[in-house]
Amino acid sequence: MPAADVPANIGLLAGPQLFGHLFNYGLFGILTVQVYHYHLLFPRDPTRLKVLIYSLYIIECLQVAMASHDADKVLGAGWGNTEELYRAHWLWITSPVFTGIVSTTVQCYFSWRIYMLSGSAPLSVLICLISLLQGCAALASGVTAHLMDTTIDLQLKTMPSHIVWMVGSTTCDIVITVCMVYYLSRGRQGMASDALISRLMRLTVETGALTASIACLDLVFFTTFRHNNLHMTPALVLTKVYTNTLLMLVNNRARMRQMMMEQDEGTISIPLQWTVDPSAIDTPTLDTHPPPRSASPAVISWHVHDSGVSVGEHHELDVMNVSKEV
Repeated sequence: MPAADVPANIGLLAGPQLFGHLFNYGLFGILTVQVYHYHLLFPRDPTRLKVLIYSLYIIECLQVAMASHDADKVLGAGWGNTEELYRAHWLWITSPVFTGIVSTTVQCYFSWRIYMLSGSAPLSVLICLISLLQGCAALASGVTAHLMDTTIDLQLKTMPSHIVWMVGSTTCDIVITVCMVYYLSRGRQGMASDALISRLMRLTVETGALTASIACLDLVFFTTFRHNNLHMTPALVLTKVYTNTLLMLVNNRARMRQMMMEQDEGTISIPLQWTVDPSAIDTPTLDTHPPPRSASPAVISWHVHDSGVSVGEHHELDVMNVSKEV
């Protein structure tokens, strides 16, 4: 390509896409390991949770494949062709559409967890509505990008829907994080289970801050730098961040099981109770029934399988989905 045809800001057009794809591949590798660990550690999880996890992973596989197609068109086979550089290709589905679907699914899942934690249906419905709003805005951005089929003036055309998408996503993540931390903190009563609750709170804050920060970064780049592709780096990885966040919290049950077994070999009463599943090991079952939800919203009940294949929560502090009721 003649030098005269090279855009002056070629580095800001192609560079962010390159880094976005590299980070996307790295996060996909981490996600694959997490899904493999989930498959090994929790074969007794409810079917609905397995369907959720594996469906999200299939979507991520499709996203990586389609994003790789775009990477080849822009940075590989189409390198030097300005038309390929400015075309939207499959970006409309790999970023806004898939991210909207994944983020809405993950956020609605956590809204249900918050309902199990608090018993507050209005709060859970509010979170779902915010999540659905940002998901619809993401789909609108994707449809607009598909109809334009070019990144020239794409930011100007999709600015309203993109702002609603990112602001809604950030708001929903913050609300989820605050609610989870609040209801978890109510269970801290100066007992042995406080270490577990503190770990859940810390992990919730870290993952919530990560998703909200990347969404904010995308919004700032998209609204501030309108004539380059800086926003594409966070946009390409946002879907993987949401899925990895969910898997991290689900797989964290294995670490919490280890912490519980290190603390005590028997039953810890309120706020932590655990039940040994007799179908897993030949030992007596320790089963302490928690009080009604209205009495204590911070009770934890665990099904611990000593064979190391499944741990579940049951009752009020049901932060991650669990094995079937005993």
